[in-house]
Amino acid sequence: MKILVLNDYCCVGNCALKVNISVLTQNGHEVFGVPTKIFSSNMSYKDYISFDLPNFEEVTKKVFEIKDVDAIYIGFIDNRENFKFIKEILQNFKGKVILDPILG
Repeated sequence: MKILVLNDYCCVGNCALKVNISVLTQNGHEVFGVPTKIFSSNMSYKDYISFDLPNFEEVTKKVFEIKDVDAIYIGFIDNRENFKFIKEILQNFKGKVILDPILG
């Protein structure tokens, strides 16, 4: 299965997009990861910093141009514009959708 993963990326810590890609790939899936936000570390570390991925919409659209996607895995979203964009994608998407509630 070809899975687009939309989730945050933590530079320090084994969580979020790093783990999504690793686990799904190890289970035989082709995975395309697009960070919704980049963190210096997970939120358990003191004084972490974060920023949104510039051009999130363009990068995500390009993945759809390059590959046929069977499923979309949605994790951490805290940006209203990204949320609206993902909502638009889902209105026309015919594949599977996996929502991760991010209980962090």
